[in-house]
Amino acid sequence: MQGRRFPDGQERDLGYYKARGGAYPDEAARDLELDFDLVMKATGELRREGRLVEA
Repeated sequence: MQGRRFPDGQERDLGYYKARGGAYPDEAARDLELDFDLVMKATGELRREGRLVEA
């Protein structure tokens, strides 16, 4: 992980999923060079907020 704060990772995840039209969290973590656990936390929070919907 490169020291990114959670909200930055969250916004980056959201942009990634929007740009791709969806992806698996492991793909997002790899492509964004973020820790997988951070991506899972961020996507979970985005889902709870209703900003990301699981297909």
